[in-house]
Amino acid sequence: MRTVARLSAQRPRNKEGTTIVRRLYPVLTGLVLSAGLLVATAAAQAAPTSSGTARAHHASAAAVTAASHAKALARTVAPSISPAAFSVTHLPPTRPGYSCPSSELCLQVFDPVTEGTIVFDLFYCRTYTLSNWNDSGTYRDNQTNNVQSVFVGPPNTYIRPDSGKLHSINWTPINQIISC
Repeated sequence: MRTVARLSAQRPRNKEGTTIVRRLYPVLTGLVLSAGLLVATAAAQAAPTSSGTARAHHASAAAVTAASHAKALARTVAPSISPAAFSVTHLPPTRPGYSCPSSELCLQVFDPVTEGTIVFDLFYCRTYTLSNWNDSGTYRDNQTNNVQSVFVGPPNTYIRPDSGKLHSINWTPINQIISC
């Protein structure tokens, strides 16, 4: 299954250039985490026990378990980029390869939500901010006119176009990309 989304310059946006979904995501995540904690606490309090000490022990153990599940859920967030990439392609785990169109810088990152990868094609000269980009991935620089891009993070990495050759990279320290 392959999903491709192309963004055009005419796409309506709000003032900040973000979609409503991006604005609501933190709120929805907080509601889901809160509901999980409430269910775990209610289950622990409803458990029959022979003494008050045992009841308190079960309640605290359930709260710890719910908190660890909440932390794991919070880590399972799909990588994103802002402003939006020119094109975004979701690839399943069985198809790790991708091509990069001429004049674009293409970035591939692991998606812990689908356990596949996401390919972001950057066409416009901008500073892009990366969110939840962890572990290793790849990039292909197929830009034209010998433009230089910068991967910002300790240390900054300057890259030049090389006809779209595949390069491995650790995305964890990278927090921004300046394309052009």
